[in-house]
Amino acid sequence: MYFTNNAYGNRLGFIPFDLSTPPFSPDGGTILLKGRVIDFETNKPLPGAHVYYIRNGEKKGSTTNWNGEYELQTLPTDLITISFIGYKAVEAKASDIQKIEYLDPQYEELKDVVVTAPKKTKNNTILYVGVGLFALVVIAVASKKKSEDNQTNEEQ
Repeated sequence: MYFTNNAYGNRLGFIPFDLSTPPFSPDGGTILLKGRVIDFETNKPLPGAHVYYIRNGEKKGSTTNWNGEYELQTLPTDLITISFIGYKAVEAKASDIQKIEYLDPQYEELKDVVVTAPKKTKNNTILYVGVGLFALVVIAVASKKKSEDNQTNEEQ
């Protein structure tokens, strides 16, 4: 049994696997890794966390459900990675993964961002003036037509 403290200072004990069913297959092959991924600070599940391993260059894995639970068929010797955006990833052999894994938030100060606009050119200015003049012409024509329609209605 493993012990750790959560964000509230409570001491928690964990059993690496569900001992009600043997996690290892009798032939020493694959195991069904079941667990839950929890935010260490809030003690809330992390839905959408990635649980995966890479074997022979191929990445295989699972995503946690709304309750932070996952299942993954793997070998006991596979290196399992549990990750979630904004949290420190956990890496361990499948046989060492705990039934409940806590991920710590990872705070990183970002560098300053500078936003620049493209330099105006003569062609851009001409284009904007052309579009503006076109809009004025459309408004003038629509306004003239409306005033003609109003005069026609008043004469009737």
